[in-house]
Amino acid sequence: SAASAVICDVTSATDVKAAVKHCVDRFGVPDIIVNNAGTTHRNQPMLDVDEATFDRMYAINVKSIYHMTRAVLPLMRERNAQQKDRGGVMLNIGSVAGIRPRPGLTWYNSSKGAVNMLSKSMAVELAPDRIRVAEETGAQAVQMAHDGLTIDKILTPAAFENAMRVLLAIGGSTNGIVHLTAIAGRMGLEIDLDALDRMGRETPVLLDLKPSGKHYMEDFHHAGGMATLLRELKPLLRLEALTVTGRTLGEEIERARAR
Repeated sequence: SAASAVICDVTSATDVKAAVKHCVDRFGVPDIIVNNAGTTHRNQPMLDVDEATFDRMYAINVKSIYHMTRAVLPLMRERNAQQKDRGGVMLNIGSVAGIRPRPGLTWYNSSKGAVNMLSKSMAVELAPDRIRVAEETGAQAVQMAHDGLTIDKILTPAAFENAMRVLLAIGGSTNGIVHLTAIAGRMGLEIDLDALDRMGRETPVLLDLKPSGKHYMEDFHHAGGMATLLRELKPLLRLEALTVTGRTLGEEIERARAR
C-alpha cells in the first residue's frame, strides 16, 4: 500500500518511537518528516491560563519535535552515511504567531516562537548530515492566503528569468531547467532557451560546491548564503519581481543582513 495510518500520542516518546518503527518496517527510513501537531489555549489574559493547559500546549507544540527528532534522526544519519546521495527534510509547522504575536495568546505565541528558533538551530546543526530543516514555510503560506497573494502574482516571467540567472550563477544541474520548464508550463509560460543561452554568456559562476566542486552547502551558508549571492547578481536581476513576502526581490535584497 502507498500509505499506512498509526495512532500516536506525540507527547509520548514510546508512542513516537513506535510510529517511526512502523514507518521503517513498512517503507524504510523516511526521507521527509513533517511535525504538524499543535494545540492552543482560548484567547484570554496570560494569567488566566492554568499550568496544566500550558504544559499540555508545550508538550504538543514543542516537545513532540524533540521526541520525533530523537527517534528518527539517528536512522537518517546512519542511512545517509551509507548512501552519500541521500539527504532528508524535517519540516516543523510554525505559525505567524511565532513572529507576529497576538494579545490573548501569549503562551501559544511563545510555543510557536520556540518552534521557529529550534528549527533554525536544527538547520545549522544538521546541514553536514544533508538534512534540511524548515519552519517559516508553513507560517508564510498562511500569511499569503490571508493577504490574497496568489501564485500567479509570484511566478511571473521576471521570476523565471531570475531563477535562471541564479541557476547559472550556482552552476546548477540541467535538471533545474527541466523543472523550471514544467513549473512555467503550469502558469502558461514558456522557458526561452535562446534567452537562457544569452544569460549563460554574461552570468558569472559564483559557487564551487560538491558534487562537481570542492565545498559543501554549509560553507555557502556561512559565507552569506543566498542573500549574498543575490546581492552579487543584483545588476543582472529583475528586481521588480514580487516574492512570497509581498515585497519585491529588490526590497528583499536590501533588507537581507550582510555577512
